Amino acid sequence: DSVISLDANQSIEIATNKHRQILSVKAFNLQAQMLLDEQDIDQGNLENSVNVIISTMIQNGYLDENKNVVMVSVENQSTEKANDLAVSLNQVIKDSATAQNIATTVVMQAVVPDQGAVAQAEQYSVSAGKLIVMKEIVAADSSLTMDALATLSLTELLEDSKKKAVDLTNIIQIDPNQPLSNTDT
Repeated sequence: DSVISLDANQSIEIATNKHRQILSVKAFNLQAQMLLDEQDIDQGNLENSVNVIISTMIQNGYLDENKNVVMVSVENQSTEKANDLAVSLNQVIKDSATAQNIATTVVMQAVVPDQGAVAQAEQYSVSAGKLIVMKEIVAADSSLTMDALATLSLTELLEDSKKKAVDLTNIIQIDPNQPLSNTDT
């Protein structure tokens, strides 16, 4: 039913059914896979699993006071359903990070399913959500390459977009209650 990407310093993709039960979890690199291997992901409860993933990212130093931005991308045929799920997970992420004394900023996007984008995202070992941000930055500044951007954390991508004056507000939604600390867009 939905594919959820969590992007921070690492990228993880979760596929769910319409009851929000987890069907699969995919890491986009070795560090993210090791992170997943450390934890027992609750196949029955998406919110608990996202909480575990965020907590593990913090414990392993992938999220901290300097790398504090998480992007939730939800792919669903229904944009309304994708937005509702993104808002719900936004709160789970903020609560999880706050419990560990990390102030996070969550950016959200609803993604329309696109098999071409999925293949291209796999080529760069990034989530479809991160790919959309990368494409927007490259479109605004052709001196940048997708290969170079793929190696950056989400915080670094947003910092680059700010430096290059790339407006990302047409593709991501920033929680209005938590402005980006170092990366206002």
